[in-house]
Amino acid sequence: MNINKIATMATRLKKPNRAEAFNVVRAMAENMGEDKETDKKNLSLLYSFFLPVVTKPKTPEQWVAKAMNKKDPRFYLNYCYSDGKRYMASDGHRLHWIPTDKPEGYYDAAGNAVEFDMRYPNIDRIIPKGRADKSINNDIKSVENGVYGLADNICDETYVNHKYLQEVLSFGGDVKIFNADRLSAVRFDFGDGRHALIMPVRIQ
Repeated sequence: MNINKIATMATRLKKPNRAEAFNVVRAMAENMGEDKETDKKNLSLLYSFFLPVVTKPKTPEQWVAKAMNKKDPRFYLNYCYSDGKRYMASDGHRLHWIPTDKPEGYYDAAGNAVEFDMRYPNIDRIIPKGRADKSINNDIKSVENGVYGLADNICDETYVNHKYLQEVLSFGGDVKIFNADRLSAVRFDFGDGRHALIMPVRIQ
């Protein structure tokens, strides 16, 4: 069994709770090797249980994974994706991407390939064109927004979701931003090759 097959099967199973995971370990200790399919399922359940939840990213790949939405019914947004040149993740409201040489396909939060036959959205259609030459305001004004909670004014009266902005900036590094106007998506270009996009929120 290879790790990518285990990771793929894990996507089709409900994540076990602690008691269920313990029972899986006990069952494997007693019956390991008797049935390969059962072993594979049990390993996949444990993989799902122990798949780490990244709070502060330590690698560019973990930073990309922060933009995934694991509960979105659009299944392709539950995972990262590589088009062979860019490694990316989106929840439909934001997008993180980095240069990559990973083979084309889908990946889970741990960076292991998972097998899906789905088309990923064309991200080039939503990335605003232009030169990133603005800096984020030193004095970011935050206001309450009914839908998104806190929203931050980062440039030219353009407001973005506070949580999304914090996660874009969570890996550190020098950054320049670009937006065509106050209602257009905001693009973040980092000096180390990382990029992000956040859709603006409307302030009443």
